[in-house]
Amino acid sequence: MSDPRSSKSLPKHGSIWSRLRDKLSGGDQAAVERSPEAESRYRRLFDHVPLALYVSSPDGTIIDANPAMVQLLGYPDLDSLLEANAFDIVAERDARASQVRALEEEELVRGYEMQLRRYDGTLIWALDYARAVKDARGRVRLFEGALEDITERKADREALQETNETLRAIIEGSPLAIIAHDLDGNVLSWNHAAEAIFGWPESEVLGRRLPFIPEDEWPVFERLMSRVTSGQQVAARGMRRQRRDGSSVFTDITAGPLRDAEGVVVGILGVVADVTQKKEAEETQRRLAEILEGTPDLVGIATVDGKGIFLNPAGMKLLGIRPAEDESPKPIWEYHPPDHAEAIRNEALPSAIRYGTWSGEVVFRSNDGREIPTSMVMIAHRTDGEVDYVS
Repeated sequence: MSDPRSSKSLPKHGSIWSRLRDKLSGGDQAAVERSPEAESRYRRLFDHVPLALYVSSPDGTIIDANPAMVQLLGYPDLDSLLEANAFDIVAERDARASQVRALEEEELVRGYEMQLRRYDGTLIWALDYARAVKDARGRVRLFEGALEDITERKADREALQETNETLRAIIEGSPLAIIAHDLDGNVLSWNHAAEAIFGWPESEVLGRRLPFIPEDEWPVFERLMSRVTSGQQVAARGMRRQRRDGSSVFTDITAGPLRDAEGVVVGILGVVADVTQKKEAEETQRRLAEILEGTPDLVGIATVDGKGIFLNPAGMKLLGIRPAEDESPKPIWEYHPPDHAEAIRNEALPSAIRYGTWSGEVVFRSNDGREIPTSMVMIAHRTDGEVDYVS
């Protein structure tokens, strides 16, 4: 690349140099003007500032620029840059026109974001810090400014924004309640699943104390919170919480600390799953198990192909099976004498599967050879139309 300074390296307008001279010489402009060394010193200052500096006229003529400006825009040298027009360098002419209007009205514009077209046609983003220089009549004579390349910063910001939007979409679309709150328990964020599970809309809970914790559960919650604020990840199962209508909901909760840029814990992020149905199912199974354990009648469960998978204590006692025996599942008809076994295999089980139920008189045979006449009901249990098991 050729030297950015060329035969046009001296400015076409002297105001920038006169003001620099006034500032640096304390107003003795005449003394400085008589000093070629001072003029050279001001020029070196302009040329060696790492910021991209320029001087342009209202019509877009580029009067002067420093090497950093030439490099920023990728021009071969200063001459080629001075032949360009600011309205052509700014990717959107309307953006340049808007900036010019702002400078004419306010004289100083800081951090004006615009997209610039480099010499090779690629686009970059820059912040422009510019001021309007006016004559005695208040007419704008030229603009002086400095450009800061923010292309990478803007790309990083846009990538972060895209990531945040994706994360927000994931949070809002999650079937799990995702809730953030500060160290006092005041809600910071509340997704749709939280509203569906607990009943409160986001507008009613933001900035307020967590509404779903029953008063008698606060001591336990505060103990869990103290563990999280110390930096731990915490998982709690089957925690009772309260819906807006006052009903109870059982939840599995996983929580971790929210930290600021310095790593200080400033809040807690919790992921909450509604396990009420699961807990109710477990409770139903527990009660059913208690009933099966306590009933004096034989109760068994078999697969659709007749393999026994459960037999209650009364049934084991009736058939002379010891609980400690490690028997592999065998067909249920093997607990009957041959003639009844055929009826179970070829009539009772197929009928129950086909029609949902079968009942009849059968004879069981115990391990000690005793034959036990009984009345039996066989029921097929289905899910989505398919038989899962028979009892």
